[in-house]
Amino acid sequence: RTKTSPKNKIHSIEDKKTMKILDEEYMATIEKGDQIGNGTCGTVSKVFIKQERALKELNKECNNYDDLRHLVNEYETMNILNHPSILKVYGIFFGNEEEPPSILLDYCPTNLENEIIKKSLSKVQKVCFIYQIANGMKYIHLN
Repeated sequence: RTKTSPKNKIHSIEDKKTMKILDEEYMATIEKGDQIGNGTCGTVSKVFIKQERALKELNKECNNYDDLRHLVNEYETMNILNHPSILKVYGIFFGNEEEPPSILLDYCPTNLENEIIKKSLSKVQKVCFIYQIANGMKYIHLN
């Protein structure tokens, strides 16, 4: 593992975080907003607690052991990463009869894919996004 130096601003993942499991009582305090994204086995919705967050949920048709294991692996990977260009996770909910398994994470108001399709980014914004992506990838590869 790499050590952190103030000069290169690469963060270390030596201090691994423990998994935070969200219970039904906590999940009941979350107010769901609009859907902001989706993937093969899940959707991401804007949610409100004390701050805006996002909730990534498994789709009903993907609610099997392999998909749940993939969601847990995704949570565990994101949970040990600590970098400003990588979304932070706040907990995982394993689901119940009404609510699917889900990950609570940072809300990012900009969907880069949509902005690229709309061609709404300036050259400066494109450079900033490329830098942030490269910086996050550098962090992951060094750790």
